[in-house]
Amino acid sequence: KSIAIANSIVAPIIMPFLLFGGLYQNDANTPYWFYPVKYLSWIRYGWTALMTNEFDRMGEIECDRKAQALTNYTTAESCIFVDGQQILDVYGITPGIWFPNIIANLILGIGLAL
Repeated sequence: KSIAIANSIVAPIIMPFLLFGGLYQNDANTPYWFYPVKYLSWIRYGWTALMTNEFDRMGEIECDRKAQALTNYTTAESCIFVDGQQILDVYGITPGIWFPNIIANLILGIGLAL
């Protein structure tokens, strides 16, 4: 019986963390009244660390010429992002902060486990 109750309340608890964790909404556009949810979201810290790790030091992104020929797009239209910094800017992520996000995720994990 307690497993059924836990399953029924887990979605309403997890949903705000998903919505304001940076996956579905730009981190810079989160309204200030949702900041407590934003800063308690372990999903946000994991997402930010992942995005920073992948795109922080990425150089120029080359376009695939084969894809351009297949879609008849020009270079400007087929290349959405020029480099990794543009990707981080679109998601509102400050580059170079992956380690503090890992530490925050560890602290939240330990705090929630107690």
